[in-house]
Amino acid sequence: MTYATIETTMPRSESDIARYQPLKDLLDKTENNLKNMPPDIWWRQTVRQIFDLKKDSEQYPIEMADFIDRHGNKLLEILRDEKQHKNEEHHFSSENDFVSLRAMEVMHSISDQLEDGLAAEENKDKDIVNIMPMEAVLKSSDRFNLKDEKTFQIYSKKQKVWIDFPLPQNPNILHKGGFPRVVLKIIAGSSDKIIESELPPNDIDVIASGDADLIVQEASQMGVDSQGIELVKDINEHALLLGSRDINLNCCFIGKDYLVYAQDALKAAQTEKIRVKGKKRGIYGTDLFEYDKVTLIKNRGMMRMVKALIEDKASSFDFLPLNQQQEFGIYWLVLSRKSCQKENFPELMEKLYYVNKQIGQVKEGEKDIFDVLDRIHLDYPFFDFEAPQLDIQGSARWLSKKLLKQIDKVYRDAYQIGSELDLVRSEGDNIPYTVSTEGFKYSGISKEDFMKKWDKFLKRCRRRIQVNTEEQIEAENEV
Repeated sequence: MTYATIETTMPRSESDIARYQPLKDLLDKTENNLKNMPPDIWWRQTVRQIFDLKKDSEQYPIEMADFIDRHGNKLLEILRDEKQHKNEEHHFSSENDFVSLRAMEVMHSISDQLEDGLAAEENKDKDIVNIMPMEAVLKSSDRFNLKDEKTFQIYSKKQKVWIDFPLPQNPNILHKGGFPRVVLKIIAGSSDKIIESELPPNDIDVIASGDADLIVQEASQMGVDSQGIELVKDINEHALLLGSRDINLNCCFIGKDYLVYAQDALKAAQTEKIRVKGKKRGIYGTDLFEYDKVTLIKNRGMMRMVKALIEDKASSFDFLPLNQQQEFGIYWLVLSRKSCQKENFPELMEKLYYVNKQIGQVKEGEKDIFDVLDRIHLDYPFFDFEAPQLDIQGSARWLSKKLLKQIDKVYRDAYQIGSELDLVRSEGDNIPYTVSTEGFKYSGISKEDFMKKWDKFLKRCRRRIQVNTEEQIEAENEV
């Protein structure tokens, strides 16, 4: 069975609900179990659950029974193979950290299996893939320098300093994100503002294949944390990997010996105009969906483009009026938390308000960013701005939620289960318009004055979090 690259959204009927609800209940239960179980019993419990599902499959709707039959044995095989790694030597101080890393690898394997034979060709970027040897990269600009075999340098005109980027020595590790992106921007001749926004980098992310333990060791030496590692089957499948990026400007990688990029990424760097990619991203899902024969962007894809604009990493993107009915939602809070440690935090927040107003995400009467954030936090009162960064175990739990969402989507696609989304159509709502930061004017509020408002907002959030937690505990006790 082959599934569509772009998710198609249809109204959900009563029949759809009857066929879908048992799976949703199961996924909700599984998510709760994984949240509360220690990592060392994840697989044992998961194997037991699959056996129980196979044994009791006749009590489920015919579609769900077929789904269990189609995937159950293959998933058991993946989980059984994982046993051989149980007593492996590793370099982690915590056994649960090692188990969590192995869990992420297994989840990627399960994710691949869920595509049920989907040809890799469908996901390959049909655009031209270019490979530039490191020698040619260094010759392409006087802003590049190789300090030594392990250090690539980029000159910042604004800061008037050379900025170091660690080069991986393992050929199975490539940089993704900011480092290859700024290299491509310099080669493409992007404006200084768009280039300098990448310098210095906020963090370092890599994509890699091979021995996970060795990759984590080298990545750690390069300054990459656990969340910054993307493990894939084959690092040399360039077309496939470039095709799975979130936006076209990110379709580039750089390693010790070469820069690889899609032609569309080069065009985005030249024009500074970005777009969401429409390919399948496996466990990470697609950021596009089709509604009434119109391709729209999910809020996660909207967030990625908005983030690029407010951080001056791109200048514009196209948007459809119909897409304004897709709520930006929790990503208001996510972007605010990511921005609050930056020196230009007040300006970033005013830009966030400015750009999101253009895509219909600011309600009437909301005069500033705090009016919006209070409304959104009322919808997501569990969101904690002061929560610590995820460790390896937290990353594994986060990835498990992505896997469960993928199972949900694969099931709905396979058996044509409709969506609860109901948009209102109007004439011309499929004609794109350009969104940009052109015309933006910073109010000039001082960091000190803005942070006073921010601290008051956080106090309101803490009260909401406390009330929400108390209500959740009370509800669980009732059960």
